[in-house]
Amino acid sequence: MSNRVPWWYAGCLASIQKIPGGVMCADPACGPATGFAPYIEAACTCQPPFCGNCCPDDPGYPSCCPYGPTTPIPVASDECFCCCACVTTTMAVAYEPDAYRPAEEYEVGDLVYVAADPSLDRWEQQRVVWSAGAGGAGATLLRVVHGESDVADSLVVTRTQLFLTAERRLKPAAALVPGEDALVDAAGSPRAVLALEAGTFEHGLHHLATSAGPATSPNGHLLLANGVVCADWALQVGLSSNPERLALVDGYEDLPELGTDAYRQAHPQLEHTDFGSAVAGLATEGGRGPSGFQAHASPSGIEVPAGAPSFITPDQAQEIRSRRPQLPPTSDVANDVVGPVFRQFRGAYPDVTFRLNAFDSLPNAYSLRNGDGWTIVVSGGLVRTEGVSQHGLAAALAHSIGVFNGGPPRAPAGTSCVGQADYAIAPVLLYVYPGLTGTPVIDGGIAEIATLFAAVELARGGSDPCTDPTLDCRIDAMQAGFALDQLPECAGGGLAPTLEVTDATGSERLPHGEVTVAFNEAVDPATAEQVGNYSFDPMTRVESAAVSRTDPAKVVLSADVRGEVDYRLTVLRVLSAQKAPLVPGRATAEFRGSGLGTGPQGR
Repeated sequence: MSNRVPWWYAGCLASIQKIPGGVMCADPACGPATGFAPYIEAACTCQPPFCGNCCPDDPGYPSCCPYGPTTPIPVASDECFCCCACVTTTMAVAYEPDAYRPAEEYEVGDLVYVAADPSLDRWEQQRVVWSAGAGGAGATLLRVVHGESDVADSLVVTRTQLFLTAERRLKPAAALVPGEDALVDAAGSPRAVLALEAGTFEHGLHHLATSAGPATSPNGHLLLANGVVCADWALQVGLSSNPERLALVDGYEDLPELGTDAYRQAHPQLEHTDFGSAVAGLATEGGRGPSGFQAHASPSGIEVPAGAPSFITPDQAQEIRSRRPQLPPTSDVANDVVGPVFRQFRGAYPDVTFRLNAFDSLPNAYSLRNGDGWTIVVSGGLVRTEGVSQHGLAAALAHSIGVFNGGPPRAPAGTSCVGQADYAIAPVLLYVYPGLTGTPVIDGGIAEIATLFAAVELARGGSDPCTDPTLDCRIDAMQAGFALDQLPECAGGGLAPTLEVTDATGSERLPHGEVTVAFNEAVDPATAEQVGNYSFDPMTRVESAAVSRTDPAKVVLSADVRGEVDYRLTVLRVLSAQKAPLVPGRATAEFRGSGLGTGPQGR
């Protein structure tokens, strides 16, 4: 056992020693993983049935709860006691050298224990000037494990929380380096940083400050929280307005953050996961500290079956992950981006379940069958990729919906082909964002997806027009859907448009006039001889249509045209002999009808 003891040990032991026959229980009996943990936490936080006159529904709760981190609670007998700090769910802040209260219990005017300056040579009590809950329940936060492996403690903080290091400089939590950096206690003794973990915290945060405005120096703004020195809220705010005067570590603006490629490359000696880094070989079981924290390295509970339709292929996702920077997993950008978009889509598609898998660092989205409906799962890696905003996420979700209701052509599994799902992005987004609000979402979404696709150099697709079109073709399909053009041939659509109307001539005859329409290539008789595929302005009745016997690139119409009248002919739905459609904008011709003739009509 190390000679070091946790920050709460001395105060709790002193309280136990005041109890006749009282002794501290063996450490395993008090740990958060034991069967006593729920009882200890309920008793320490005045939860039923241990609330007495201070239950959660009573006025003044939790301020009226008399217990703090150093409060002893009897376990198994009246003589064996555990300390509330073993399992409590809050950060405790000192108001005297060895006396702590949960941060959320401080009110404006209460005394709090602060260091006069970063030297830590002098400590004093100051009044709390600002105290407020910061919400954040369910937000992505950071757990900092510190101390020694056998007596490690931990704190759950935001990524930007400033800690005083052994060098007496302030450093953001997400930039701390396990095995290199050390936090300090009130006497300046080091508490080695052992591990950093990103995860979700089911409890909210609370901020304290000894001034109403941003701090201009660290003096009087260094609190003692869970036994280590950290900045109060005023000092955190001052980071943006007075950084040069706050005793920050050199180059703090360029320090890589936990979970980024730059952080892993800068500290290869550590053991890294996508959401945590630790001293190699560390076995602390996460250290003591707040319950309600779930590390992102834990199983997500969202299983995506192998082969499930995905927005991009696994190989493409790997390339994007390696070439496009991701924001740190502690940034909580996933929730910021996902929340508003999910709400918008749920309103339009109430039968579709939308879920975020923040634990998945590969950028992707998946469409899963769910009985008569379906579930769309978005990875945290997609929304943490730099350059993907709400518009890019909306485009990916629209594709995922198009997988099931985008229409033909379809893959063998019955889902829409990949390009057809891309083609559906525009109509889906216009349904989700009706009216004029949809256009910027479509434009911005396609642009962000194109930037994302540009990071893929090797696995660009093209093995099959339906299931694996090229990424360039997919962007063409998205744009074609927005422009109401035909699905590109490369994405499983028909042939690219090649047929054009080159000329038209007409003359008045009896009993009906004759109009000859010339094309740039031979036409398909089945579509060319449909009279409904020809429209005249001014309106003219078409009696028949036939491909010329001498020139397969001409069609002769029997129509009631008159001499000395100007006509505009528009051809619709006619295909070439190779089944290629008309080129948009090249399907009209203008002509003036010639005088009356009585000879037989020719072809």
